[in-house]
Amino acid sequence: LMTDRMFLKYLLPENFYPNRTSADALSIYGQCYKLSMLVQLAIQSFKFAADPFFFSNAQDKNAPALMALVMKWFVIVCAVLWLVVSLNNDLIGFLFLRNKIYREGLEVVPILSLANLFIGIYYNLAFWFKLTDKTNYGILISGIGTIVTVALNILLIPKMGYMACAYAFLASSVAMCIVCYLLGEKHYPVPYQVTSALGYIVSAGLVIYLSSLVKISNLWVSVPYHLALCLLYGFGILLVERDSIPLRIRQKIKVLN
Repeated sequence: LMTDRMFLKYLLPENFYPNRTSADALSIYGQCYKLSMLVQLAIQSFKFAADPFFFSNAQDKNAPALMALVMKWFVIVCAVLWLVVSLNNDLIGFLFLRNKIYREGLEVVPILSLANLFIGIYYNLAFWFKLTDKTNYGILISGIGTIVTVALNILLIPKMGYMACAYAFLASSVAMCIVCYLLGEKHYPVPYQVTSALGYIVSAGLVIYLSSLVKISNLWVSVPYHLALCLLYGFGILLVERDSIPLRIRQKIKVLN
């Protein structure tokens, strides 16, 4: 994960950013990268809990269906988290980046957060080669991700600056997910709801994009507006998934209503 910053340090042309040195650009990217770690922290917490859970249920005949169900809700939760972080980028930047210079790079946070989301999906997909003791595939997939990262950083940093690092990270994460999924379908088929997962990610991305077209500089206005969008998206999920939500949770929701 430090590779992109190494390339940024040596490949960013001088004066690429007006009135900013390469060291400034590196600091801006590094500080904004930390904000995307909010998604990664949630993923790491899930990973620590999921590893022993999946291994303990590996011999269960319903294990593939269970993995698919866990993946479905993992994507939903992470898509919501990505949405919340991205829509409230300005607030998070104000709270955690006290130096205004660092806020110049906030546009990379949604891209990096999405990349971390796909890394989380990869962690889920990767259980097939752990359960089947085919861990060599993990090395192969990581190698592909590294090649994509290096190639895109070299090609794009001189043209796009630190945005290239974010897009390279996203591209490598997506590539690793695709390769891992295709290999997994061959060696350990799992009935993942791919269309549903893509639907939630694309819909969250669409909300983020459309929201970015509405520029609101006043935090007292933008924060309630963005929180309302988050709640609306969450309500949409409840409507779509109303039949798949566990009965106990549905009963609690009815009581709250």
